[in-house]
Amino acid sequence: MVNDHWVSAGAFAGLQVIEYGDDITKIQDERVLFLPNHLGLIDHFILMTAFFNKNTLPGRYIWVIFNIWKWTPLGFMWMAHGNFFINGGVRRREKVLNDFKKHLNSIYWVNNLGYIVMYPEGSRFYLIKESGTNFAIKNNLKPLEHCAYPRIGAAKTILDVVGPKNNSKKPIKYIVDCTLGYPKGIVPDIRDALLQEWPHGISNVGIHYKIHKVTEDMCNEETLQQFLYKCYQDKDKLLDYYYKNDTFPNTKPRLVSFPWNRMIIVEVFWLSIFFTSYFFIIKPLSIYLFQVIFTSNI
Repeated sequence: MVNDHWVSAGAFAGLQVIEYGDDITKIQDERVLFLPNHLGLIDHFILMTAFFNKNTLPGRYIWVIFNIWKWTPLGFMWMAHGNFFINGGVRRREKVLNDFKKHLNSIYWVNNLGYIVMYPEGSRFYLIKESGTNFAIKNNLKPLEHCAYPRIGAAKTILDVVGPKNNSKKPIKYIVDCTLGYPKGIVPDIRDALLQEWPHGISNVGIHYKIHKVTEDMCNEETLQQFLYKCYQDKDKLLDYYYKNDTFPNTKPRLVSFPWNRMIIVEVFWLSIFFTSYFFIIKPLSIYLFQVIFTSNI
């Protein structure tokens, strides 16, 4: 119901998600490292819409999220569902990655999780475009126009803990390179999008998948780095094509449809939860605290 709540909000806003590339329904119940590029806050709604009709996938995923959201109401909800908040910075890198290892070991196998969803660029592209270009030049890499080279640490940690070298339990078998694209490269503000005010009135969004089989040599940091850098170089070309043609090359589009009757059921469920919580928990507790605080001073 949590995933569907996000999807119904996107559907109400008019979001139309169109899938391209490999068919991830073939690996929807597998253990997968899912790596999308990050363009805007509406990305979350796109991915959850793409996931909702993939059998058990929406109930068996966790997200690795930048910790700016951690101490918000949304962050508390995400923590309750086992998501991990990661903080950038060289000084904290080792501690954060060690904490991430412990987190994966404590929840991934116990809860029979499947997909690990992570934005490896570290933040939304417009925020890191300049630093991404500087990083590419510094490391003798071709600068990218529409995305940034990914950070490797968290992906390497995931493969170390739940990758192919873990023979005692069922490991991650696939990496999905996911490319998100907005028409003409114009990323909508989340407020405008949810109010159905899409750029040029176009609410179609493209999402392209490329499935890669995980191999043991990917657990080597240099090999993984070369692999992911190549993925993002290819991603940059895909985005360039999409922004010019409003479609991805050499693939047929597949529209993801969210039924209106399902949206109504989801919203009725969450409204019922809200009003029940308000009348039976929040309101009585507020009255009690008010009485305790103010009557005690009389």
